[in-house]
Amino acid sequence: MEQSNLKKVYFDKGMQFINYSKKENWKKCVNTCFDGIFEGEDVILACHIMELLEEEIDFNTIKQSIDDANLSGGGYYNIYNIVLRFSNHGVEFVKFLEPDLAKGVENATFLNNLDKSNKLEENITNSVAESLHEIWRKTRLKEDGTYEPRWKKINDVSYLEKLDKNNLPSNVRLTENGYEIDIANSSYNQLSFDWQKENYEAARVVAGLVIKSQKDNLSSLEIGDEIHNEWLKRNQWAKDDPVLSLPFEKLPEEEKVKDLQQYKLAKDIANKLYNKEKEQTL
Repeated sequence: MEQSNLKKVYFDKGMQFINYSKKENWKKCVNTCFDGIFEGEDVILACHIMELLEEEIDFNTIKQSIDDANLSGGGYYNIYNIVLRFSNHGVEFVKFLEPDLAKGVENATFLNNLDKSNKLEENITNSVAESLHEIWRKTRLKEDGTYEPRWKKINDVSYLEKLDKNNLPSNVRLTENGYEIDIANSSYNQLSFDWQKENYEAARVVAGLVIKSQKDNLSSLEIGDEIHNEWLKRNQWAKDDPVLSLPFEKLPEEEKVKDLQQYKLAKDIANKLYNKEKEQTL
């Protein structure tokens, strides 16, 4: 597909994202995602940035738009990928944002480096999300090797639309309250999106921190702060909890350990993925 056609397709997708987001239909945002690569919030922000670039707004002002979005560590790479591909000012702007990454390389190499970082981050995210679900499942493992069922209502419209109502899988049932999924007897990839989301978002934060730590020397406190603060944003109910609402440094030791274990898991997975990729290129 030619670049101009790609731009049209992309901006059409971007407008759908914006329309869906106004209606707070975030699942449709994700489903409308361009080529299945980018998250809804990234696409919306990238559309806004590209509009500002076309208006020749000062780069520092545009950078503030990104900072105001309060992305988790490493989340910028999705924005870079979109802007690079679909803005006439993309390379110039991304070099402004990341001079160290862009320094001394040709445009094609620069884009390739961003692609690799984005791909690695997404692979880490998916692997960590799967691992977090499996860790939780083990708490329900019975002596006979099966899992104690944990049925949850499915609110994922897209999942329900694709579901074969005449031949339900063993992990799905129909009740008077609607369709339910047994999340304990489902692998991560078998879950509906609404029951993948928390693990995916948690994994995305720590994957981003692992990528970011390759460049910045992050302390345990900085890492823990980011993980805990992002968790609080996703779990508004915790703001009323006298313990969980505390800053990371004031949390009980066991809560700190839980947060930092997520980062260690992501780092271990990243090392395995990196070594595997390295072996394949030898």
